[in-house]
Amino acid sequence: MRERRDLPVTAAAAGVERLRDSEGG
Repeated sequence: MRERRDLPVTAAAAGVERLRDSEGG
């Protein structure tokens, strides 16, 4: 959590992973 750009990047990655899990892939 050094730069503010790292925050959205991590959030997006987590969201994508969650979405994939929700789809059951």
